[in-house]
Amino acid sequence: MKINTPSRKKIIIISTIAVLAIIGASIFTLLSLRGGGKLFGWSPLSSDQSSVNYQPPSQEEIDNGKKVKDETVNSSSDQSPKTSPKNEAENSPTPTSQVGVTITAANQNGQTLQIRTLVETVSSSGTCNLQLSKGSQTITKTAGLQALASTSTCKGFDVPVNELSPGLWALKVTYTNNSVSGNASQQVTIQ
Repeated sequence: MKINTPSRKKIIIISTIAVLAIIGASIFTLLSLRGGGKLFGWSPLSSDQSSVNYQPPSQEEIDNGKKVKDETVNSSSDQSPKTSPKNEAENSPTPTSQVGVTITAANQNGQTLQIRTLVETVSSSGTCNLQLSKGSQTITKTAGLQALASTSTCKGFDVPVNELSPGLWALKVTYTNNSVSGNASQQVTIQ
């Protein structure tokens, strides 16, 4: 078997080209930085560089800040919790908007049914409720909420399989807090 090795002449030519390319790039960069960041109309630096104003705020900036603060305080104090006639008697507020809930896993792992969910809001408050139903059997579990970067997740439900009879179960996960609620349903087979 013959192994082709590059000749000494080829190695010298390739090395020379590489060194010239590095030198050329260095000269181009130095000239462009010396010339105010522009060479032949090209600039490696952004021409609209933002600068931070470290001076004390002007009176106009102070007035605008106070105005925004007052508008925020007034708009939030004008909003009162909305209740339905049914819940007014119970004196508990009704959630005002819906949020998406997705069941991301509902798997039997050995002797444990693991259920995981995703809630389309960023919050660490509220409650996740799990309801498992099969015929007249109903099992409920509760978990808290864990905030993530752009969503949240119920802290998870690990249900011992010995609490469930074999067969098809309907599961429903409901998330609620003072302002939003949502739910998701799915079926799972227990073996």
